[in-house]
Amino acid sequence: MSIRLTERGLLLFCILLPLVAISIAVGDVVMLIMAIATGGVMVFDLTFTLFYVRRDRCSCAGRGGRYRQWVWEEKELELFLFCKKPVTNLHLPKWASLQEIQYADNGVLVRIKTAFDFYGSYRLAAVVEKPSFLRLYTALESIDTGVEFIVFPEALYWVLRIVRVLEALSRGFGEHALHQPPPTPTSLGEYIGSREYAAGMPIKRVDWRATAKHGKLYIKLFSPGGEAGYLLAFDRRCIGRYTCDRIASALLSTTVALVENGLKTSLCYVDEERCFVFSKSEELLLHALNTVFQLRVVDYDQLYEFVEPSTVDVLQKLLKFHNVKERRDIVTEDFVYTISTLLHDVQRILDMSRKALLRGLQYTILTPARPWIDARGTSEANAIRKSHENVVRALKAVGINVVELDIRRVGGALK
Repeated sequence: MSIRLTERGLLLFCILLPLVAISIAVGDVVMLIMAIATGGVMVFDLTFTLFYVRRDRCSCAGRGGRYRQWVWEEKELELFLFCKKPVTNLHLPKWASLQEIQYADNGVLVRIKTAFDFYGSYRLAAVVEKPSFLRLYTALESIDTGVEFIVFPEALYWVLRIVRVLEALSRGFGEHALHQPPPTPTSLGEYIGSREYAAGMPIKRVDWRATAKHGKLYIKLFSPGGEAGYLLAFDRRCIGRYTCDRIASALLSTTVALVENGLKTSLCYVDEERCFVFSKSEELLLHALNTVFQLRVVDYDQLYEFVEPSTVDVLQKLLKFHNVKERRDIVTEDFVYTISTLLHDVQRILDMSRKALLRGLQYTILTPARPWIDARGTSEANAIRKSHENVVRALKAVGINVVELDIRRVGGALK
């Protein structure tokens, strides 16, 4: 418990200092008596606060309770804080907002609502202000309500969705799934255009006509299997629990949507410039899961709370032996989804988006709406916010579809 001056006490202290200084400087007895009297009042009230107000501790009636919920869920609670001394104010954590408060002689009744930006474990502690006799001081006491929240990340919800999809695709998600044949590279389809040569492109596909026309080396491009292709360009770099959960959720939810619609999809990593093609939906789903587990947003202990241990064991084995061949051929898809915090390699993302528009591709960027809340300080948060807003503005100005992701409200996810 701490003690601090109220506005009234601070005003009296500001009066006391000049009285002491002037009485010493001029030797005025009257002013000295006034200073002693003022100081005596402050000392008396401080003594009262230390020995009476501070010693009477508060408690929470009906203390305790543990709640499990998703990061997007909100919960209302009603608590009664029992205090023998009057309470003048109440402070709550940032994730708990005060909805209603009723002061009584023996305590305070509060109704609060919780809303979380981050997954993790939280314990609710309320700080009450108890005034001194003359209200020159206030005693701040922290009350442990015993209320605890276990908040699950949104990415875990999508992991569970993918497990259900895998169960359906693998007809029970049994041990036979471990013996699936390895994926084969996707065959090249129709010729869809050419582009300037870049390191890593196959020289055997030189477009000599375009090379002669432009005076630069051009390479032929093909669509996978002659069908409309979808590309997920994923940047694994994130700065904290909020941004990591957002990009992981975006990757998993987009993957689920593409698989459920039977769309052929490739996945590239922006931070490593590596690409993969999947011949089966199961391979894409497992690859996305493996990527999210590497981000450490979701762990296997959380899965045990929702699915059977045998299912988790099979999933671990599938991910352990999961192996996808890296794509070596440069293939241009018709639809591109880039998932990034937009805090790294910004110029490269801008160049990619402009080139995609020039080739007539459907280009969408998925990014966390508020990456600055993962910052470690105010100055860093301001810098991230300004940078993120400028990049989003620049992307929208050239016609890129930018979707800013925040916590989605998915009803009944815990069922």
